[in-house]
Amino acid sequence: MKSSQTIQQFRQLMTDGDQDAAFDMIAEDAYWHVDETGAPWSGIFNGRKSIIEHFAKISGTTEDFKRHVDKIIEDEEYIIEIGSLSCVLVKTGKPFYTEYVSVYKVQAGKIAYYRIYEDSLKLYLAYNKL
Repeated sequence: MKSSQTIQQFRQLMTDGDQDAAFDMIAEDAYWHVDETGAPWSGIFNGRKSIIEHFAKISGTTEDFKRHVDKIIEDEEYIIEIGSLSCVLVKTGKPFYTEYVSVYKVQAGKIAYYRIYEDSLKLYLAYNKL
């Protein structure tokens, strides 16, 4: 399976609500870096257990979440995903939209690295109703 297919399968399992199968696709020692806005889900997470906790903290914080993938670029080591996402933040009722670039690394069929680059300031302002 191509590394990009691993990412797509992970995302589909999450969409389908099969989190256990999705989490099995994450390496035990994976590195996961999301925004640093001070929200409960924010920060750097090391290891599958910590990443699962990250997802638990996201649960219920957004409504009408949508992700649109425009392009996937893949080489031997990394997968670059370019797209946009939108949602409504439950805490404030404010809509949030951003374009993003995500970087993944898949090793031995497992997601070993994830980093998203998005408009964190816009997210911070929407999350904190500023």
